[in-house]
Amino acid sequence: MRLLLLLIVIISLIGCAKFKEGECIQNTSDSTIYRITSVHFREYTLQGWFDGKWGLPVNGSFDTFDSRYVKVSCPFSEKTIQ
Repeated sequence: MRLLLLLIVIISLIGCAKFKEGECIQNTSDSTIYRITSVHFREYTLQGWFDGKWGLPVNGSFDTFDSRYVKVSCPFSEKTIQ
């Protein structure tokens, strides 16, 4: 019984994140592109793409990412807004 419960917990934690680290997503309503830099237990760390540069990392909840976001190719820039 304990093993079954442990497996359920592990599977549910693995399945929490819709997107993975390194992927880029785009908001279908306003076309903003974000790069996911890290996936945590209940949130993502991500950067927004603005004026040809990646912004500073910020945290966002899993609840933020619903059907409004789709995977896209990441824009390339070595610059980060300072």
